[in-house]
Amino acid sequence: MADRGGALSAAVKSGRPVVPLYVLDEDGAGRWAPGGASRWWLHHSLARLDKALRQRGSPLVVRSGAPERTLA
Repeated sequence: MADRGGALSAAVKSGRPVVPLYVLDEDGAGRWAPGGASRWWLHHSLARLDKALRQRGSPLVVRSGAPERTLA
């Protein structure tokens, strides 16, 4: 099994800023696009995560679009 905290640990150890990011790729979901209940759950889950991250000084950045374009 891969070390799940490896990338995050390495980022923190680098001393550079770590930016929490969530990218919603609705076009890439195809027929698996989330419905109303899933969107409600996602909204509230991301809001709670953002609140927890803000308490630690790093708000959650939320973007939508194709990840390869959004991250660029």
